[in-house]
Parts: sequence; structure tokens; C-alpha cells
Amino acid sequence: MNKKKDEQNKKDNRNPDAEDFFSPFRTSPFHDLENYFNTLQRRMLNSMNQTQRNETTTHQEGPYFYGYSCQIGPDGVPHYKEYSNLPTQKNSLPPQQTQHDPFVDIQQTDTDIYVTIELPGVEKEAIDLDITENILALTVNQPEHPYTKEIELPSEVLKRKTDATYNNGVLSITLKKRKSKKNGTRINIK
Repeated sequence: MNKKKDEQNKKDNRNPDAEDFFSPFRTSPFHDLENYFNTLQRRMLNSMNQTQRNETTTHQEGPYFYGYSCQIGPDGVPHYKEYSNLPTQKNSLPPQQTQHDPFVDIQQTDTDIYVTIELPGVEKEAIDLDITENILALTVNQPEHPYTKEIELPSEVLKRKTDATYNNGVLSITLKKRKSKKNGTRINIK
């Protein structure tokens, strides 16, 4: 039996011990991330193929979307979040949505807060923004793309120092942070 195995290894020009030697080098610190992306890719391809097969019988109005966001948490660990309107069950399309949450990204510096909101297919005139000290309220009054979202901001902002632009379906808002007031009273030490 060992003789046959040795002959087979000679034919294949492989050394069975070589696999054991190189196996630690086949894994990397990014192995989990690579597996996650491979799983995402397979799911996307399966969903797109399923959608393509169903497209002849039923069609959802509006574009399909699928994606993920990755943010590094305060603990230094990446957190992934998927979002999609693709089918979740075999042979089914997602339900017609009359309203859904837009994708929102919030970044901040010492003095500013930057909010980016994706609003595909929305006209600029249909967007209403309202702001309080730490809440940004977004309403889109467009029959084919109604959106509503209240976004809690990481700190209080100056309402009058706000700048918003809308270009190619992306709403970018810059808000100035309010300087925190010191509400303390000095205590004299005796």
C-alpha cells in the first residue's frame, strides 16, 4: 500500500510532507476577512442570478441595491453591516417598499460633523432638512421615493452654521459643533 502511495507521489511530483510544512503559511491574519468577502460575493452572485431568472415574470420598480459598510469600532475591531433590497427567500422578490431608510454615514472632527446620506433618484427640491440641537430630521416628499429619517448627532450643533449640498443622489451636510459650556461652580478650598 505504501509502495503505491510512493509511486503516486512520484507521478504527481509531490511530497506529502511538503503540505504539512507549508500549511502555516497558507493562513493569514486576513483569513476571516477574505472568507467574509468570498461569502458576500457568492451571495451577491446567487441573488443576482435569482433576480435575473425572476425578472421575466415579475419586476420590482426602482433599482436593486446590495452592499456593506465597514466601520472600525472604539475597540479597534471592524464591524460589518449589510444592506440590500434583494430577495431573501428562494424564488421571491422583495416586497414593494413604500418607504425605507437611506444609507447614512457620520464622521466628525473636533469642530465639525459631516453627514453623508445616499438618496438615489430623488430631486433636490423634494428634500426637507430640519435640525435641533442634536437631531437632524430628513424628509423626502417625492411619491416614488419617500424617505424619512431622524439622525442623532454625536454632539450639539450650531443651527445657523450648517452647509448642505446635493449632487448625483448624495446629500452632504457639514455642521459646526457647539462648544460645550462649562456648567461648574468654582469651589474654594479652606
